[in-house]
Amino acid sequence: RCVSFLLDNSEYDPEQESARQAEKICTMILEGRPFYEVSALMNEYAKDREKALLLLDGTERFLGRILTDESRLREYKKEKIYDAVEAVEEARRTIQRGVYHSYALGRLILQMG
Repeated sequence: RCVSFLLDNSEYDPEQESARQAEKICTMILEGRPFYEVSALMNEYAKDREKALLLLDGTERFLGRILTDESRLREYKKEKIYDAVEAVEEARRTIQRGVYHSYALGRLILQMG
């Protein structure tokens, strides 16, 4: 006979972490928090291109959830969410064209805010 025990099933998932961080960052931006506060949270993702793209993925998913959830949509104007989605897509294109990712993320904060 064989008995298996699963002691720890917690694996670090960078996508889940970036999704949580994206939600935090988006909420701060949509609430009108100052640039320096948002930028401080985004610094970890501004250091690496792949992390920056993961953050943009999480941001798009979070904004999509807001658009499909009527109770959350009441908190924000639809136009502001649409503009934020457009800003995320522009930041992604900017990074993919080879522009420095920290510049693209900083610009994203300004465009969404």
